[in-house]
Amino acid sequence: MSRAVRHGRRACTLVLGVALALAEGIAPAEAQKATNSGGEVSFSATDEARPLGLTGHLYRPDGPGPFPGVVLLHDCDGITAIVHRWGHALRTWGYVALLVDSFGPRNESSVCSTSSAASVSPQHERMPDAYAARRYLEAQPFVDRQRIGLMGWGHGGWTLLFAVDEVYLTEVATPPFKAAIALYPWCGMTRLHRLNAPLLILSGEADDWAPASLCRGLMATSGLHESSTPHGVTLRVYPGAHHRFDGFEPTGPYLAYTVGRHPEAAAQAQVQARGFLATHLAGARQGPQRR
Repeated sequence: MSRAVRHGRRACTLVLGVALALAEGIAPAEAQKATNSGGEVSFSATDEARPLGLTGHLYRPDGPGPFPGVVLLHDCDGITAIVHRWGHALRTWGYVALLVDSFGPRNESSVCSTSSAASVSPQHERMPDAYAARRYLEAQPFVDRQRIGLMGWGHGGWTLLFAVDEVYLTEVATPPFKAAIALYPWCGMTRLHRLNAPLLILSGEADDWAPASLCRGLMATSGLHESSTPHGVTLRVYPGAHHRFDGFEPTGPYLAYTVGRHPEAAAQAQVQARGFLATHLAGARQGPQRR
């Protein structure tokens, strides 16, 4: 896909995002926040044993906190209106949300094509990004370091599956996340070995890019069922929903797949994500904050 086409799609997405936010009753200023706002921050990570400077967009509720935090991992086409809108929603729900840009520092803008999907490795590059973002949130006085979760979309959801599997964390000197939500992740992994956080997977039944059947198969081969482990898996599959069902664009072709908004699935995903985070992150803090 050419750079001009990608920029055209993103511009269209931003316009549609503002229009949809207005249609849903969000004020004009809040509609802008829902698409492309958020304070920019910088922090360090490690990329294949070398230092890497990362940037992110921070959404912070009003007040001193400390608030629970959530790290956000974007899809294969980078930071778009979809994740910005979730960041805004999380702020209004009382969470500090940090949206990590994994592509810009690596001179990538999109890895959506089959040939480029692994050019920024979910396991070896983006998973360390997630934990670097966690360390950044831990250091902020307005964040409750004991209540930090993780959310990922598509390629970011694929990354998340590595991030919550204990077997891959031998070199990550950071406590695990307290909860994790993956929206339409690629579940074509061999298995999940040992989860270190409660996991919620939200997928569309009609998704032909990251099929829900792969997530069912991954749970089966890993011996995971809901509430079967201390850190159980919950899989929610929305009938009729395609990939990026929480997006702004109407359903249509993209690359070799079908993607687009499914209003009912999008609404249910927000309700279920909010409830899941409230259960696992918004409870009483355990003991004093240590800095």
